[in-house]
Amino acid sequence: MGFRFKFIEPIFDEVREHMDILIKLDKLVGVTSIIGIRDSIKEQYPDIMKEISKYEVDVRTHIHIGEPPDPNRIRTYEPLPGLEHITSNVWHYDTDYVSGNKPILKEGELPIWHVDRPDFLKHYINFLYEVLIEEMEL
Repeated sequence: MGFRFKFIEPIFDEVREHMDILIKLDKLVGVTSIIGIRDSIKEQYPDIMKEISKYEVDVRTHIHIGEPPDPNRIRTYEPLPGLEHITSNVWHYDTDYVSGNKPILKEGELPIWHVDRPDFLKHYINFLYEVLIEEMEL
């Protein structure tokens, strides 16, 4: 376990609250959320998997093998069944969208939006609007 300094705890708490907001927003508009929680987050919030399950969403362990800048790092979920189609093409869907690119997804791919980017909330709402109201092609 890494060091966690007291002065950054509000940042962890903001991200945790942001995740709840995104889950609630998804529920309001009928989006099925799949939430991936890394081991490092489980260390900080030991009951997080149970807490999130109250929302009746798909909660899985999210695994990184290798870290940036390793171009060959692996990102996956446990359990994997049902998410085998998630490719490296979508790991940065949110960043691509925010930068003005709107990647077209391949059959079965899902757009990934990270909860640790509270600054992306307005972009996520715009994305939902474009998909659900304006019928933007994914």
